[in-house]
Amino acid sequence: MIYLGIGYSLIAGWATLSMMILPVIIRTTEESIRAVPNELREASRAMGATKWQTTYRVVFPAAIGGTITGQSFP
Repeated sequence: MIYLGIGYSLIAGWATLSMMILPVIIRTTEESIRAVPNELREASRAMGATKWQTTYRVVFPAAIGGTITGQSFP
């Protein structure tokens, strides 16, 4: 972080650690969303929901637990 002119500080450490953990969070979120069964998506679409409504109201709530804990959907 010396290149940015902030030297050694708490903010520099925070920025460095946040950049290091970001790929892990992205990968965990991606796996959690993929682990949601297609039957849930199909059921939502069959009831007349749009793709956005299905994602927002069915997929995200089902995947949030896996994203927070780092575990896949059972």
